[in-house]
Amino acid sequence: MPVPINDIQFDQGTPQQGDTFINDGPSGGGGGGISTGGTGTGTGGGGISTPTPVSSNLFIFNISSNETSFTTTVNGQPVGDNKRIRITKESLTKENKKIEIKKNGFFTGEYYILELVNDGIPLIKNTLIGNKLLGIDTKDVVLTKYNNDEVVGLPQSIRSKVSSDLSFKLVKTGGSDIYEEPNSYQVKINVSGKGSPVSVLKNGNKSAEFFPEIGNNTYEDVEGTS
Repeated sequence: MPVPINDIQFDQGTPQQGDTFINDGPSGGGGGGISTGGTGTGTGGGGISTPTPVSSNLFIFNISSNETSFTTTVNGQPVGDNKRIRITKESLTKENKKIEIKKNGFFTGEYYILELVNDGIPLIKNTLIGNKLLGIDTKDVVLTKYNNDEVVGLPQSIRSKVSSDLSFKLVKTGGSDIYEEPNSYQVKINVSGKGSPVSVLKNGNKSAEFFPEIGNNTYEDVEGTS
């Protein structure tokens, strides 16, 4: 679900209790802050800090399928480039993005959901600095694949990735029904004698005739074969 945004103009004074301000980067002089550096190690009294991973504000998705042509949609709306789409991090504050592909005569139950993780800390929008969303750089972005509404694998954090590959499998349909592979069955043939004493015709077709070898043979074919 969308991350809450607080609309605050900072020239009106300090945010009231309950409002959250996230410093998006280094600021000028002023009061003290809380250090994120780790415990100093080695000589010289230096400290080792763990930097926050670089967060991308634009995500590019390369779309591929077992079919060469298809239509890509985001939240049900066709996109301009079916093989490559771009989604901004800011757009995820309004709604999650569902990425799908479609093709006439084909079906796929696969889709991807892209979402901005709501960690409970609202974003701050200050209209005095171009509606910049303070705190968005610290938010995680997660990509999850689904097949027939079931999660496939584990959700992936892509906050520091600019480009990701999304693959889909399209299955040909028969009419309005989803195409399914026919059942297959096996028949065992035990042949005795010499040479090739037994001839087998598939569906009575002379061009599909074959001669099982002497001994035990296993033949497999689809349902409905005679």
